[in-house]
Amino acid sequence: MSENSMRVPEMAGPSPILWLIAVRALALVATAFTLWLAFKVPGEEGRLIPWDKAGHFLSFYVLTLLFCLSLPRTPKGILILLMLAAGGAIEVVQGIVGRDADWKDWVADGTGIAFAVLPGWFELLRRRLIGPEPPSGLGEEEFAGDQHEARTDG
Repeated sequence: MSENSMRVPEMAGPSPILWLIAVRALALVATAFTLWLAFKVPGEEGRLIPWDKAGHFLSFYVLTLLFCLSLPRTPKGILILLMLAAGGAIEVVQGIVGRDADWKDWVADGTGIAFAVLPGWFELLRRRLIGPEPPSGLGEEEFAGDQHEARTDG
């Protein structure tokens, strides 16, 4: 049996545009759910998450991840500012409609946002600190020698 006849055919998955549409739809659903939770009249029914600050953290953590994925070309700093503004606006509106507006809720929102974006920023920093990775097929020693020659030639 030849190698080609033993090869398993690759499965074609959804195209990147379909993934983007799905993530954007999920982001909108998550936003609607978050707003519903933020503005519903508190009742006697149990909470989805017992500690209010954990709910704020988790909501904004998930929303930030979803919006970073669904808007890949938007600068992360802009998304962070928009998410922080949204969290602040929710607290202001809650105060107006008779709900409990608490600045600590906004801090929990910001913490969720930070936990969502910090791993990506740490990875970017790590890549800048270690420099370029060796091209595939080129050994570490050869790559280091090429880098040394490039620095001394200039």
